[in-house]
Amino acid sequence: MTEEFDRGAALDKFDIADRVAIVTGGAGLLGRSHALTLASAGAAVVIADVREQAAEETAADVRGATGRECLPLEVDVSDAGSVETMVKQVLERYGRIDILVNNAALDPKFDREHAGRHSTSFEEFPLEAWQQAMDVNITGMFLCAQA
Repeated sequence: MTEEFDRGAALDKFDIADRVAIVTGGAGLLGRSHALTLASAGAAVVIADVREQAAEETAADVRGATGRECLPLEVDVSDAGSVETMVKQVLERYGRIDILVNNAALDPKFDREHAGRHSTSFEEFPLEAWQQAMDVNITGMFLCAQA
């Protein structure tokens, strides 16, 4: 290696101060942690979650803990129109999107609201629950990345 490594220049590439980050499933356990970390690093964070009140509460917590801008949005990542509306709102507010954390996920076997409603046995797992999980976990990720 003939070039001298500039650690500062390399680390500058990872600086997210004043970047705009969307965290889908932002009001969930992992989403909240992602949002707090991004805001602590200086990013404005969009808490995108299907549960509007939970998104608002999480955004208030993130703002209180970090002092950073945090926008709560009700978004169903499995619905293309909802995702398009989210992107439009973020672009109107911030003018750009720099970071997407595709965190929204549904696992009916473990989600509190579905606990006990479905068998954990593969042979007895309902097709409807499988399709809903695929819509959120796979299609939702695709729609958000595509938008």
